[in-house]
Amino acid sequence: PRGTLHTRYVQVAYDELRRLGLDAETEGAYRQRFPDSPGLLVVTNILPGGAADGVLRVGDILLSVNGEALADFVSLEAVLDDRVGGEVTIGIERNGEQLEHRLAVADLHAITPDEYLRFGNAVVHELSYQQGWHVNKPLGGVYVADPGYLLSTAGLPAYSIIVAIGGKPVANLDEFEQALNELADGQRTAVRFYTLDNPTNVQQRILRMDRRWFPAQRCKLN
Repeated sequence: PRGTLHTRYVQVAYDELRRLGLDAETEGAYRQRFPDSPGLLVVTNILPGGAADGVLRVGDILLSVNGEALADFVSLEAVLDDRVGGEVTIGIERNGEQLEHRLAVADLHAITPDEYLRFGNAVVHELSYQQGWHVNKPLGGVYVADPGYLLSTAGLPAYSIIVAIGGKPVANLDEFEQALNELADGQRTAVRFYTLDNPTNVQQRILRMDRRWFPAQRCKLN
């Protein structure tokens, strides 16, 4: 199991930490406790809709997890991996003030795609956690890995994220497959999507379903 708080961190040197508001007393204590560490972990990204959204902020300095002081990625990951499905208490320092927050630990494997759907010679799967960072949106929608014949004919490029079919939102592969199952061969329907390079511009195209030449197939990692 792998745990995550839907948050990215970077190790920052002490001179830069002071500019982020690290208290001198805190710095002295952590320099003494971790003499070989060049600095501490700082929050750099928070996934919208994730466990830390609205709780942690970019620039928060990580001091402890479950009351245990830490200064490196390995220690943090070890605690999170042991608490998948549970909660942890995160100690941070923000502008010189020390705070604690209780956060749920998500399962990294659960938000990592392990299956895909092929239809009309196109290949789609759920938007991955790693790709979600590029669009800075809550995880959801279906990612076009290969537009193949059907989606390219409809005008959907590779690396698109489909968010609705026929006016119905699709947040995952199950909902996407269900929407496709309602389309007869040759039936036309509207598809709403955005691209990774322009996630704020939601576009719409008309898809013509093809069930004659390309058999559909759903594959899951064994």
